[in-house]
Amino acid sequence: MNIKIGLSALAVLPLFGASAFAAGQVGVINYEYVNIRVNPGSNESVKFVLKKGDEVEILSKKDSWVNIKFNNKDGWVQESAIAEKSETVNNIKTSPATTTKTVTSDTLNFRREANTKSAVIQVLKKGDKVTVIEEGSAWTKVSFNGKTGYLSTRFLSGSSATSKTSVGSKMMVMANNLSIRKSANLLSEKLADLSKGDMVEYISSTNGWNKVRYNGYVGYVSSYYLKDTGEVENPDQDNNIENEDLSISTSKSQANVSTGNTNYIDMGMTLDAHVDMQMSKALNTLTAGGWRKVTRDELKSYMDPSRHMDASTIMQFALLDRYTEDITAGQLNAYLAKYCKYGNVFYNQGQAFIDAAKKNNINVLYLVAHSMIETGYGTSKLAQGTVYNGKTVYNFFGIGAVDGNALAGGSATAYNNGWTSVAAGIDGAASWIASRYIHSSKYNQNTLYSMKWNPSIIYHQYASDVRWPSAIANKMADIAAYSNNIGSMSYNIPKYR
Repeated sequence: MNIKIGLSALAVLPLFGASAFAAGQVGVINYEYVNIRVNPGSNESVKFVLKKGDEVEILSKKDSWVNIKFNNKDGWVQESAIAEKSETVNNIKTSPATTTKTVTSDTLNFRREANTKSAVIQVLKKGDKVTVIEEGSAWTKVSFNGKTGYLSTRFLSGSSATSKTSVGSKMMVMANNLSIRKSANLLSEKLADLSKGDMVEYISSTNGWNKVRYNGYVGYVSSYYLKDTGEVENPDQDNNIENEDLSISTSKSQANVSTGNTNYIDMGMTLDAHVDMQMSKALNTLTAGGWRKVTRDELKSYMDPSRHMDASTIMQFALLDRYTEDITAGQLNAYLAKYCKYGNVFYNQGQAFIDAAKKNNINVLYLVAHSMIETGYGTSKLAQGTVYNGKTVYNFFGIGAVDGNALAGGSATAYNNGWTSVAAGIDGAASWIASRYIHSSKYNQNTLYSMKWNPSIIYHQYASDVRWPSAIANKMADIAAYSNNIGSMSYNIPKYR
């Protein structure tokens, strides 16, 4: 129960790292509403209130409070509620000038600067090859036909020639622990466990998975963790391998074969480099047994993708920026009924969650899981409904509930946005998180992992608790257990150098 309370309290608002604020800098308010106090301290009286996007002048800093000036008025604001106006938008890693990449999108804007508001030099097409100048996790500086500009990194792939793996080839396992699964799906039934150095026989590949044979099993393994040795197991039988064990894909239990993809995203840096950036520019804490900052070793452990590949925590890499038919309203209601009994605001609201997820084009398992964490399964005061200006309003993400004015601020936000029903509150939460994180062109945080550890703009994280991605992921997996159709989900798994 402690983890739920701690996570809910931390995840109400994005927490920003301790920037090196200096006099004369311009800062931007990052919360919906923020109290500006007479002196540094949450018990000091409120002098005036600012809203998200207001720009202020930095006067000085004291502990975790920043002295600011706005329209000839000055006061103190919590450091977590403000960020420097100019932040680095890309973590650049110099690459050899001779490195080339290939455009993988049908069309891709070639821009003058590393942001989506920059002028488009020209539109490139799928298959165009560019020369890499500087490669980053979000944007890559390239040269194309004598012009220099920026392309979105995720729509570029390496163009170095690699020999195609032949049917029957021996492949070596490169991970300490790896599972063979019944279908090309991270949540599919596990057939066997592999260890580093084990050899498997290659059959085929699809969407980031290799179909392999091992000790009599035929199943699927993540292609990223396999290395072609160049040896062939049994060349004379190459043409027959693909046709064996057809029952794997046609059995009743596998009727819903995955149509999603598992992609490995080049982060443009080592894990250690990303950890160091997080340690210096963002707030990362553990709330179990009391609030404290994490050590570097602890942070590295939580950020290491290879440590979070089980059927539950793998959900932190699931793409959240799309609605897929993962679960029915009836199945969702069965899950909600277990935790939200009759009379709870979420009881029998499965269709409302589906409607909100579909309207805002986000993953419905995530929306439900996050709502459960934020509201303590619908038990928080803002979630249960508060009366504001004569109307009952619902706020499921604690939006606008800041500082010592949480209930009033959250209620006012819900009232101003028209969240006067449970369904409207669910839709409001979905819209808020979609626009500020999942579908934001500035932040590109479309997985739980990137919502916590943004590789491009380090300070923009949803919660400070390092367990937050795993906590939401575990809830998603719990909900997924009520469905038999989650194969359409796709995953972006970070790949560090």
